[in-house]
Amino acid sequence: MSATLAGIAWDPNIAATLAVLTGVVVLMGSVWFLLATNSGIRVGTLLAFAAFFGWMFIMSTTWWMYGKGWQGDSPSWQTVDINVGDLGVSGLTRARDLPNPDELNTGYELVILSDNARATAEFDSLPTAADNPDLSADELSALQADHQVRNETVTRSELAAVFPDITEAAGWDDLNR
Repeated sequence: MSATLAGIAWDPNIAATLAVLTGVVVLMGSVWFLLATNSGIRVGTLLAFAAFFGWMFIMSTTWWMYGKGWQGDSPSWQTVDINVGDLGVSGLTRARDLPNPDELNTGYELVILSDNARATAEFDSLPTAADNPDLSADELSALQADHQVRNETVTRSELAAVFPDITEAAGWDDLNR
């Protein structure tokens, strides 16, 4: 018996099916039982089936008319303020308190200004000829240019994911949450 219960508890499909079957048997069975004891088995069964199919007719008609059943108001985006450029002229007072994005340090500038040796090694160093002896001078300069572009385009969010202490020191501690 306990092995059967353990098997039922392990498989969520069986448990869900048994829960639905139990609900149907208990709810419909109790209604049928009351009707059968008060009005006889045949009339009680007919009344229970009439009530069930009446309810199904009402629900199917509702779903057929509306397509998706009963639903409330559709969610919508309410535009509060449209601002392109200068946040100082925004209609929202909290937006006016935000700093101008052009005046903020980029992720690369935050690495340069920090004293974090690991971040500097990751984002402010270029491959050398000693690291890549098999590359020609042109290939090495192309590789260095590629690494420099990667270093300079690091975003503050990427920096916060890799080195959260740098962004926290710069006052960007909410990027990690």
